[in-house]
Amino acid sequence: MNNRAAARGAIGAVLLLGLGMYGCGREAPKLAADDAESPETHSLEEYAARAREVSRSDASTPQGAPRMVPVGVILSGDTTAVALSKDERRWLDSHQFLTQEEVDDARSIPDEVLKSARRDPRSLTIWGLRLLERGSVTSAASVLENAASQGSIYAYEQAAVAQLKQSMRENGGQVDTNAANAFRARMEVAKILGDHRADALFAMYVPDYDTQGGARTVQEQTTEFLRQLGEEAQLQGFSAAGPDPRPNADLWVKLQKLQEAGGASEPISVY
Repeated sequence: MNNRAAARGAIGAVLLLGLGMYGCGREAPKLAADDAESPETHSLEEYAARAREVSRSDASTPQGAPRMVPVGVILSGDTTAVALSKDERRWLDSHQFLTQEEVDDARSIPDEVLKSARRDPRSLTIWGLRLLERGSVTSAASVLENAASQGSIYAYEQAAVAQLKQSMRENGGQVDTNAANAFRARMEVAKILGDHRADALFAMYVPDYDTQGGARTVQEQTTEFLRQLGEEAQLQGFSAAGPDPRPNADLWVKLQKLQEAGGASEPISVY
């Protein structure tokens, strides 16, 4: 559903070219003659910085015309990183929300580059997702929480997913009440930070949740999780994240109502 495939492809090519040079540079015994006058620096910090520059240039790149996608198709999948306007796309970029295309583009980035970028929330988010995909859920949660403390709302949500999966692993694949309440509380934190789509993410993993049964527990945990997030940010030298509302909350509600009224085939602009 993402209309930035062409732009992503160009950006990804630049990034992967640089990372390819990183790999070659490690193995080559010496620089080529043409490089003697302007040698490449192959430090991990340099490549992490290059990745950040690409990320920043991407966030400021003007977007093209949107794709027209049926309402039913939009709502049938993961809406986490779907944007219904240019403003919403900018919001998603600023909080490190990654589309599947972006995750795929990042697969060739060496682990060492991502692990070394400890002060870059986008690189940390990619690294955390990679660990989660590999099944290293405990490590993934730790990395994603680090990214979250640096302002990545998406990383905070994915850390919650990692923690839920860890609990499920320990409970025979089932979501028990305590895990469901903790996940609900973390989604409440994400909503407070500004992501009104956090409810949709919650419904993906806990579709039959009893909203009344754990209300008080969720409220208490939400307060505690917010405190922990702010404390972790301060310990790392960052300002605690404040509310930054995701655009189009009313439009997403209208989409749901349109589908319920039989308008699933109605095309909607997606950026």
